[in-house]
Order: sequence, then C-alpha cells, then structure tokens
Amino acid sequence: REREREREREMLNKLVDCCSVHHGSKKEKIGGRVVLMKKNVLDFNDFSASVVDGLHELLGKKISFQLVSAVNFDSDGKGKLGKPSYLGKWLSKCSGLTPGDLAFGITFEWDEEIDVPGALIVRNE
Repeated sequence: REREREREREMLNKLVDCCSVHHGSKKEKIGGRVVLMKKNVLDFNDFSASVVDGLHELLGKKISFQLVSAVNFDSDGKGKLGKPSYLGKWLSKCSGLTPGDLAFGITFEWDEEIDVPGALIVRNE
C-alpha cells in the first residue's frame, strides 16, 4: 500500500509540475474540464427537472468542487478538504460533447495538506 501511495504522489507531483509553478509557494493550481449533463436529458419525461434546471440557471446558482485528501485526515478522521473551486468559463468549442452537455473550465488550488486527492465533493449551491 505504501508503494502505491508513493506512486500516486509522484503522478500528482508530475501533474502539478506540468500545470503551473508558483515559486516559493506550497500551493499549486491544477486546471481541468468539467462536463455537465442536464437532468432532463437523462429522463425526457421529467418536466419538474426541466423547470428546476431553468430556475437554477436564472438564479445564478453555483456548482462547487472540493478535493478530498486520500492520505491526510482532519480531527474527525475524514479526509482533509481543499479550497472550493467553482466552474469557470464555458468552453463552447469542446470536442466530444453530446447535445445537452455543457463543458466548463475549472482550476483547483492544491496544497501540501491535501497531498494525494482521493475523492471530489460536488455541491450544487
């Protein structure tokens, strides 16, 4: 298990090195892409889901994402949480999308306390 953790750390370090470097900082930025599928695409007969999706868009609700550490834990024994990240710019020219899918850019702020991410918390606020 320790060897697997070390390998995961190496892979994450390489990923962080590729994405960006902020000299003298223990925090790094990792860029990515999030693809969202509207609820009503999953169930064509779900009229209420379509209405709720429309209301959320009108009210400007945000979707947040948080990295959860796989190796470092808080006092309750849960994985330490990273800083919430929010969907960024809509990627209108993203290949591989099906009708109803939307792609957005996202940037995670990763720091040494998170170490190896093991999960992602998604909140529709």
